[in-house]
Parts: sequence; C-alpha cells; structure tokens
Amino acid sequence: MANRFPLPVCSRAMEVLIDQAREVARSKDAAALVEFLVALPDPVEALDVCRALANEAYWERKDLNQAMSIARSGITIAIALAVDSAREYELLSAAKALAFNLSSFAWPGWSEEGIAPDHRHLLEALDSARTNVRMAVELDKGSVAVGRGHWMVGAALLALGRYQEAIAEFLAARLSADEGRSEVESAMAEGYAALVRVVERPGEKAIEDELTEILDRLRTMEEGEGYATQIEIALKVFAT
Repeated sequence: MANRFPLPVCSRAMEVLIDQAREVARSKDAAALVEFLVALPDPVEALDVCRALANEAYWERKDLNQAMSIARSGITIAIALAVDSAREYELLSAAKALAFNLSSFAWPGWSEEGIAPDHRHLLEALDSARTNVRMAVELDKGSVAVGRGHWMVGAALLALGRYQEAIAEFLAARLSADEGRSEVESAMAEGYAALVRVVERPGEKAIEDELTEILDRLRTMEEGEGYATQIEIALKVFAT
C-alpha cells in the first residue's frame, strides 16, 4: 500500500536535522549515526529523524539493508533512552513503531519495486514483528494495535513458509480486531488466513472460493478495497 510509512511533512528545523543525519550516515558509519542521534537534545525528535531516514532509504533509494539498519538502531536508541526517563512511554512507543516499520520493510508481499528481501531479512523481520506485538501489549496500545502486530508476525511467517504458524497469527489478529470492534481489520485478517490456505493447498476450489467470498465482503466495507487489493497482490507473490 502506498502510504504504509510515508515520508513525513517536516518543519524547516527538522529538515536541517535530517540533512545533518543523512550526511553522517553517508560519510561515516552506522555507529556514528547513533552517536549523532543520541547527542540531540530532544530524544523523541531524534527518533523522528531516525524514522524519516529509514523511510527515505526504503522509498527513495530502495536500499533495504540501510532502511532496516537505521530502524534497528532507532529501536535500540529508544529502549536505552527510555530507562528512567520521564518520556518513557513516548520513547517506547517510537521503538514499537520502528519495529513495525522494520518488519514491514522486508515483507515481499507488498511487491514493492526495487525491494528484494532474502532469508536473512525475513528472519530479522519476524523478530522485529514479535517485538512490535509485545510492546503493543506492554504499552497498552489497544486491541486494534495488537491485532496489527499479530498480522505483521503472520506476514513474516507466511514469507518464511511457516504456514500453520502464520494462520495462527492471522487468526489472533482477527480476534484482536473483533475485540477492538474493527470489522474491516477482522475481515482483512481472515482474508490473510484464507490466503495462506490457498498458497499451502493450491487448486482446491473450496478454499479459493472462501478467499473470494472474503474479498467480496471486504470490498463492501469502508477502507476494505485497499485491503482486498493488497491481499490479491500478496497472493500473486506467494502463489508463485
């Protein structure tokens, strides 16, 4: 989907910080970028810079390795700075968001042009997805956020060919969406569980019909068209 983690609209001051951080990342090394970010006076702003750089690496340069590296650094920075901080919740929330993005960067189901994750990327995506769902629970982000976390874990497992585990996570996502009273996200999670069954057992008409029914139902819901289209894209990716 085009706006999974878009480049933000930044103030001029933020643009200056992003420019400086970009130059550090370009001319030095990953540790130097961490040093630059940690030294900034506002730690939450530093993580905004980190997120912007990671998204830029993904969207503009199609550099999956750098996008994941920057996001990984941001998670570590956020968790470290949160210790004994008055802004602990903000910092850990930023870490959670970066963990979701890191995992999403590596998911082949988006069929993002120029992005070609390998097995190593997928394993890191799975670990990061698990971090995201754990933090969604610990930070009490609510049922819908927890459901999205389970969806991301399921997506990573699907990409790794671990089908039964993926189905379990998608069904957990559906349960959380039901608890959060999000009909469209419940149907979306159900659709991904059906997608896994189609991929695992190709050619079985009853399973294919089940997925078609879910997609048709999704398209009757607000925002459901986008989810249905993404499921169809993912099906093309994994069915081949």
